[in-house]
Amino acid sequence: MDDGLVLRFTARPDKKDDPRLKAFIQVFNSPEVKQFIEQKLPAFIPAGFSS
Repeated sequence: MDDGLVLRFTARPDKKDDPRLKAFIQVFNSPEVKQFIEQKLPAFIPAGFSS
């Protein structure tokens, strides 16, 4: 059994410039979220994190 999990966020093309979506992406890529994931979910390797 594979315990891997893929989490992908998608949006309709007509919503790609929605400021709420851009705000969510900014928060998800924040250092605080990255730190939380590293501490609480060490097996989670998000592909979308900016360095």
